[in-house]
Amino acid sequence: MAKKLSYNEVKIKVGLDENQLPEKLTWEATDGDKNSNAKATFVSFWDGDAQQTLSLQLWVKDFTTDEMKQFIHQSIVLLTDTYEKAAGKSKIIRDMRDFTDYFAEKTGITPPSGEFKLNPDK
Repeated sequence: MAKKLSYNEVKIKVGLDENQLPEKLTWEATDGDKNSNAKATFVSFWDGDAQQTLSLQLWVKDFTTDEMKQFIHQSIVLLTDTYEKAAGKSKIIRDMRDFTDYFAEKTGITPPSGEFKLNPDK
């Protein structure tokens, strides 16, 4: 007997301007309670048959270069976390974390001290 699966759905809506450039991104999930606005998204799917990654990469036209630097940095950190959960601690994880620190410093999104000030007024 086949196992019955339940499904959740994630929708990404892309508002395009007259030149077909993304101007607004919203997303929602069936287990969520509302649409959420976003300025960028990377969605990747693994095609097991073709043994390759398929991806969707979108950002709105008012997404700044500084925001893109932070988005890429945080995405690499998340990928590193994901890989560590799947493969465990290893030298490559340390190397990946070193690279994320290097990337943050070289793009100017963190001071050379490496200290982020999340609430500078407090």
